[in-house]
Amino acid sequence: MTTLSPTSHGLIGIRGGTFTASVSPWGDITPHDGSPVLAWHIADEDRWHSPEKEASVRQVRIDGVPVVETRLRVRGGDAIQRVYAAAAHGGVIVIEIENDSPSPIAVALTRNDVITSRVPTQQPIMGIELPATSIVLPIGHRSSVRVALATGDAQNIQLNSLPSADQLVSGWLQSLESASRVRAADGPLQELSLALVDARCALLLGEVCDPLDDALGTVLDGIELVRLGDKAELWLDELVPLAEECLQNHAQHDLSELAQMVAGVQLLLHRCGEERAVRDVAASWQRITDSRKASNATQDAFLSVGMSHGRRVAAVEQQLCTVNGRGETILLPHGVPELWRGFNWESFGFMAGGPMAYRGTPIRLTEWTSCGGCAAKWGASLLSELVAEMPGSLDKSLLVGLAPFDDAAVYQVSPDVALVSTTDFFPPLVDDPEDFGAIAAANACSDVFAMGAHVVMAINVAAFPEHFPHDAISAIFGAASKVVTEAGGTIAGGHTIRNPEPIFGLAVQGVVHPSKIWRKGGSQPGDVVMMSKPIGTALALAGGCATDQRAAINGMRTLNRRAAEQLRELGDDVHAVTDVTGYGLAGHGWEVAERGGVRLHIDAQNIVAYPGALKAATEGMRTGGDPRNRTYVEGHCTISAPDAHAALCFDPQTSGGLLAVVPPHRQQQLLDLGWWHAGRIEAGAPGIVIE
Repeated sequence: MTTLSPTSHGLIGIRGGTFTASVSPWGDITPHDGSPVLAWHIADEDRWHSPEKEASVRQVRIDGVPVVETRLRVRGGDAIQRVYAAAAHGGVIVIEIENDSPSPIAVALTRNDVITSRVPTQQPIMGIELPATSIVLPIGHRSSVRVALATGDAQNIQLNSLPSADQLVSGWLQSLESASRVRAADGPLQELSLALVDARCALLLGEVCDPLDDALGTVLDGIELVRLGDKAELWLDELVPLAEECLQNHAQHDLSELAQMVAGVQLLLHRCGEERAVRDVAASWQRITDSRKASNATQDAFLSVGMSHGRRVAAVEQQLCTVNGRGETILLPHGVPELWRGFNWESFGFMAGGPMAYRGTPIRLTEWTSCGGCAAKWGASLLSELVAEMPGSLDKSLLVGLAPFDDAAVYQVSPDVALVSTTDFFPPLVDDPEDFGAIAAANACSDVFAMGAHVVMAINVAAFPEHFPHDAISAIFGAASKVVTEAGGTIAGGHTIRNPEPIFGLAVQGVVHPSKIWRKGGSQPGDVVMMSKPIGTALALAGGCATDQRAAINGMRTLNRRAAEQLRELGDDVHAVTDVTGYGLAGHGWEVAERGGVRLHIDAQNIVAYPGALKAATEGMRTGGDPRNRTYVEGHCTISAPDAHAALCFDPQTSGGLLAVVPPHRQQQLLDLGWWHAGRIEAGAPGIVIE
């Protein structure tokens, strides 16, 4: 049986290695940015306990992921420290210390620049020699304290907005699920599963092999990161030349490892649409296997603590599934190891047929559905009628709900913090699973940004046909997770059901100060209307060429986080904000006009559209959402613009930009930041004028 020893037991950080730290076996934290070590000491009824000197210290990584729990024995119980890193504010170390004993205790921390959930004691520290920078926090019976150590210049960190240790564990496990190939419930295989978790977490934390030291290991590392959700195109230029080098020097490598590498490289090329290169790799592989006998290496031949993490994963997987010289897939090529017998386990997600048989065309998601993106939304007219029939809430803490509805609900949880909550999901509007996952995530996060909030957490909402390709689901989840991380949040779970058509999206939570919420109302006569993204996504996808479609897809994948940050710089000069999605520029503009009691004039000739969108509209192309959006503003909209330009205003958008209403003296500032001028606000009966 193959065993893999953990290589990154005390490593914590955020994905991509942008911030990491080490946790010693006794719980001291060493940030890798060069800042001082943060040590902890516990005082109970009779003495101080320094974990480094205590024999009773026990430490584990919870479920094998980078959340380190250290237990220190005190009188009657344990002091429990949990350490992990959150992606908020560029990287924050969170320390949770729990008193699992019947008596009060105190914790001393050797750095006073931490953010704490309670005020440190002002009494002098006695009975132990500690650095002058130390602070002491009391912890009552069965209670806990939370501390955060920020990196860089992070300011105004709200401890209650940071994810808990349980949420981090859930998020890490969900990220790892996309690449999982073995699952075990008990016995020695459970240890093997944890070792695979360890290797994959290390890769996600940036421990990628140096190609000068191990070219094949680097390729296997990169392939594993693609399986974990990295965009295949980001690795293409680096990994393909290294793989070619390994194939040229194939005699130096084990044939089974080369088979794993070839299968991975073909997957990479396949996801990038390089089908000819897939066939070229298959031909090279056949020439190699024709010239060599199958490897007689033992199962443990290439296992060592110092090897590439991708090699470590491949070493396990080749015991479950390998490919022979004829391209045939062989399950359990060495039989079932004796120590595995009698225990429950399963392996899945391996490529049937192996490298030689990998000839399939990329999945086309749009072939699985009848409509996609925000164009699949119900018409706004009918939806407004249904919302009007729903009872309002008497809860005064509900700052934004259904009366009137806005881009998201807002609930005040403290004088300084309000929770922003929204959900958005739809069928695929593009063919590529990674594009779909990224677009759906960016679209769902947009409502939080439109309310002026910061994204902190998201929950996957998914439905797939029973026979939907597993790799496509993994790619959707992985791409969405990366976007949520980029948005400043964490995927903390989800729910998936069976459905004849694929559907995916997110329920997203954010936080905002109750006095800094942006709403659709508030426009004033004389204001200008600004947009942060082009419009015309549906028209460009339906009628544009491949280049036009790619431009629209890239725009939809782009988060509105930066646009929201730019608006925050304007302070009180932000009078109204919404994001432009399924109801189009006209529909969402009408909501802004109605809430503000003003007339919103859209300068249709000045519209900035995605490439190909205006041409498609000029040629008569209209999407399914166009008539529903026209019905929504019927009786409130005057049109004098050319038909094609007006069509852009009714085109349903997916992951569209922010529409902001600001005073005219802010117009140039936003223009300089890449926004475009969409119109103006005038006094008069609420309505939309497209001119």
